[in-house]
Amino acid sequence: MTDLPADKGACLTMLRDMDRDRYLACLLAPEDKRGDLAALYAFNAEIARIRDVVREPLPGEVRMQWWRDLLEGNPHGDSVGHPVAAALLNAIATHNLPRQTLIDMIEARIFDLYDDVFEDLDVEMLRMHGGPLLTELRAALRFAEADSSVDAFHGLPPEQRRPVELFGLAHLLTGRDDFESAAHVAEHRTVRPDGTAITFHMPTAALDDERTPVGDAHDENAQEAR
Repeated sequence: MTDLPADKGACLTMLRDMDRDRYLACLLAPEDKRGDLAALYAFNAEIARIRDVVREPLPGEVRMQWWRDLLEGNPHGDSVGHPVAAALLNAIATHNLPRQTLIDMIEARIFDLYDDVFEDLDVEMLRMHGGPLLTELRAALRFAEADSSVDAFHGLPPEQRRPVELFGLAHLLTGRDDFESAAHVAEHRTVRPDGTAITFHMPTAALDDERTPVGDAHDENAQEAR
């Protein structure tokens, strides 16, 4: 077996210890592609394990932002000193890989950071932990001059469009046929508490002129909104 450059060799070693299946897949790959494939798999392993090495979502988002900045051409510190980062950038340059696809992989991992926080909480418990803002969301869906739930959501001020608000929006739209069938999926632009933006793809629902009341039948606040 031909020796790999140090950075790509480090990626292969990392996979051997963390992701045995993908390590074996790399060994079966052509030698001239093995190092770059290992770099991509190691990048995936790096962002996937963030949720396991942080106790709170914010430090996890900071780590993901580090990778996002790297891919967007704004690295922090000596990124080439990080073997996976260096190997990843080399693989991108060698094969002209689309950076946005890799950035989308990071974005898809954001909700992983919140799984443990929200896994056993109902919507009322979520409100006790700082969100979602159901009253504001319900008002936007009923009274905003918008044709769809995503447009109503984007009409809210930034401080009312946190990622957690998407939990509330999904809760209020549950039962709507077009939402549950995912007939239309749209980008929902949210704003983190630190002011940075992050986009999620989620089904959207049409808002009719009569603005049928929205919300789960078990939501105690639904009656107040009506």
